Amino acid sequence: MTTITVELDEAQAARLETLAAKWQADVKDVLIAGVEMLTQGEGEPSLTPEQEAAIRAGLADIEAGRLIDNTDVMREARRIVEE
Repeated sequence: MTTITVELDEAQAARLETLAAKWQADVKDVLIAGVEMLTQGEGEPSLTPEQEAAIRAGLADIEAGRLIDNTDVMREARRIVEE
């Protein structure tokens, strides 16, 4: 076990204590849970399979040259808003 000391301002300490009270946990347990959540997936936010598929499809569109010029997108957006 390692002990780490961290300085918090009063507002940060109050938020931490509020979370601990809300979860009926020790401050230590709240901090451990926070570290676990932040390091899940090596610090990268996890994506759903659908999100990963959408990203892959978008990258494939870019590689295939299936792009829409920003000017055309904005023109269409203005047309829709003005209707």
